Amino acid sequence: MYKKVLNYFVIITVALFTACAMTACNDDDDEDDLGGGSGSKGGIVGEWLLTRAQGWEKENGKIVDEWDENFDSIYEYTVYKFRSNGTVEVYLENHLEDRAKYTLKGNKLAITYVEDGEQYTETCDCKISGDNMKITTSEKEIENGVTYEYYEELYFERLED
Repeated sequence: MYKKVLNYFVIITVALFTACAMTACNDDDDEDDLGGGSGSKGGIVGEWLLTRAQGWEKENGKIVDEWDENFDSIYEYTVYKFRSNGTVEVYLENHLEDRAKYTLKGNKLAITYVEDGEQYTETCDCKISGDNMKITTSEKEIENGVTYEYYEELYFERLED
């Protein structure tokens, strides 16, 4: 199950990320829970272009895969659209790839998606500085005596409103 979740996350991340079905935020939620504001005002609400992904996978402490990719061509164009209603849409080359629900509390971003009828939630660290965002995710799991570890950093630039 770990590999299934990991593979899905990587695909959505690079084709991509982050996709969904968690409790939607209601009017009682503080605006800051969703990153407060949009555009040059800051916060997560708005459109974000994925510019770089780097990370690694380990099995029993040994790196079995690592990557560091810059996405600077139209053929690698991935945009995340974070909405103020707690949903995120992921577009690859202007085609909708996935939809998810998200919450942002402080620097913890939780994205919930549904795959094959099962709901999964990924929790990541999220740092927003002006028009730049970095999302960091890591997981560690032991399955059948094998320790699997995963680490990835995603870098985004805010698109103009």
